[in-house]
Amino acid sequence: MFTLSVTSAQTMASLSLSLGPKTLNVKVTPGKTLAEVLQEFAQKYDLKPEDWTLASKGKQLDLSLPYRLSGLPQNAKLEVVRRANSMCIFVITF
Repeated sequence: MFTLSVTSAQTMASLSLSLGPKTLNVKVTPGKTLAEVLQEFAQKYDLKPEDWTLASKGKQLDLSLPYRLSGLPQNAKLEVVRRANSMCIFVITF
């Protein structure tokens, strides 16, 4: 009989990203930056990553940080939010 044991060092963490009804679980390694995580989400949903950022509990995250230094727990739920400096044009007609 064979026994397989998995230690936490062997398992890969993941982050759950959401933008309205769009959600994606992204597997992360300790060295993967949050910018790379956002890039995966943007590529999946055909978004421009420069127009978006990641937030946790309403606080924007530093995308230059690797996952291991971000302070985020495994399986954290993150929101994809529009960057404050991205241009958004509305046309209002009466």
